[in-house]
Amino acid sequence: MNIRLFILIFLLIYPISHLRSNDQRIADSLLNSITDIKEDTVRIRKIIHLASNKCLDKPELAEILTNEALKQSININYKLGLADSYNLLGIINMDLGNFELSKEKFLKALEIYHLIDNYYGVVNTYNNIGLVHSSLGQYIDALDSYLKALKIIETSYKNDKLLSMVYINLGKLHLDIKNNKQAIKYLKKSEEICNTGNYTYTLTHVYSMLGLISKNNNKLDTALNYYTQAMQMAKKNNNRMMVASIHNHIGDTYFFNENLDSSLKHYQKSLSLSEKLNNKNNIIRSLNSLGYYYYYIKDYDKSEDLLRKCYRLSENTGFKEGIKNSSLNLSYLYNSIGEYKLAYEWRVYHDKIYDSIYSNKTFKSITEKFIDYEKEIEAYEAQIKEKTEKINRLLAYLIGVILLVIITALFVIQKNRTKRAIREQENLNQTLASKTIFLYRKNEVFSKVKDLIDENKEHFVQENQNIIQKILSQIQIAQNEEVWNEVELYFNKVHKNFYKNLNDDFPNLSLNDRRLCTLLKMNMTTKEISSITQQTPHSIDIARSRLRKKLGITNQRITLYSFLSKY
Repeated sequence: MNIRLFILIFLLIYPISHLRSNDQRIADSLLNSITDIKEDTVRIRKIIHLASNKCLDKPELAEILTNEALKQSININYKLGLADSYNLLGIINMDLGNFELSKEKFLKALEIYHLIDNYYGVVNTYNNIGLVHSSLGQYIDALDSYLKALKIIETSYKNDKLLSMVYINLGKLHLDIKNNKQAIKYLKKSEEICNTGNYTYTLTHVYSMLGLISKNNNKLDTALNYYTQAMQMAKKNNNRMMVASIHNHIGDTYFFNENLDSSLKHYQKSLSLSEKLNNKNNIIRSLNSLGYYYYYIKDYDKSEDLLRKCYRLSENTGFKEGIKNSSLNLSYLYNSIGEYKLAYEWRVYHDKIYDSIYSNKTFKSITEKFIDYEKEIEAYEAQIKEKTEKINRLLAYLIGVILLVIITALFVIQKNRTKRAIREQENLNQTLASKTIFLYRKNEVFSKVKDLIDENKEHFVQENQNIIQKILSQIQIAQNEEVWNEVELYFNKVHKNFYKNLNDDFPNLSLNDRRLCTLLKMNMTTKEISSITQQTPHSIDIARSRLRKKLGITNQRITLYSFLSKY
């Protein structure tokens, strides 16, 4: 008997130890593949990434890798590496059903994430802690963790992916306490975010839970449709834990539909895969489903064996859902085989667990927490609104001050520009006046010289008189052109576009006509014009008369100066 017991224990232990040895070899191989990474923190991040990828598929291998990352993080006091390692160890232990150890790891991770102000890590860890509390039937504590995560997202760290996960967990919590209406509300919120952000991993959980709600409402075709979508996503993401869970849900749906053969196949697939992954929660759910299945077909011995295993494993891990369901099914079983005392004891035990989970006190506390949370968020939003309004008022005041400064500066600049323009205009006017006066004076002098030569030319040698006369004429022409060019240059600066506008209206004016217009525009008298142009006043009067005719103002009572002032 002892030998048989030894052999049985050996057979049970050998595969596990063999698997662990194999996982260690794989872990060593993976770690050897990254030995060329010299940077400590980069190498640790790579190990954590490898562990995360194995977490859903090979939890024991993931645990080995994560412990190595933790060890290396401790050696260099790498805070983020420590927090991520503790968080991942918490996830692994939660999936293995080690809830107390899982909570311990999460709390260590949470402390470090807070210390380094890593909001993503804080929110993610609160989510995970909530899942542990939920598995232990501590729904008020679970809700408290979820609401802490939600508050950070809504007030400090906007992240749609994390928000979708919080909504899923809130949906699962309401589903666990049989509040389907609220569960659907949060699951639909998560579904919308997941579809927008293409978060297929999270969407898998949404569809799985929506399938469960549809099954509970006897909408079996809708449930199977949700499960089919969830299964496709789980397989695509290589999420074998989720695949095992969905197999169990599909088995339940077929069972409800009296398709017992298909139901049994999915239950067995779920159990087999869950045992390979050593996922305690899924193992418990599969054992309970199979136990009830065999109870239903009246294979009571097999049913009892499976349900007893389910209960023991649930008791060892503290998984309230498993304890509640297995104790209820055992009460059904013993009632059916006439073991009424046992049936009564198991039913009393079930009711005790059930009341601890679904008591009015629990529902009241959950409702109160939601109310308190909503009030807190409302107060926060009101505070933010008040601060925003203050900031807006301050900004409006600052903008007003800035605009006033800008307008004042522009006014000063414009004023200075105007002053400069006036000064420049005055300088140009003075220069133009000086050039004109110079021309006027020069011609006066030149006229006197010419008159003097004319009076005394009989004293010059006869043959030189013509030459002297030619020289005087050439000098006069040259002087007139040079000075006129300068006068016109400054005139154009003072009266911009005068010649252009005049020429546009009167293109037939001669050079002398335009020069006469120039002198008239400067309001010069006939005498002054006569002196500058070296023409007699009579000639100037004739020229003025001709100009009026060309300008079309012969019969108008308007001076040439007034007429030309508009150009």
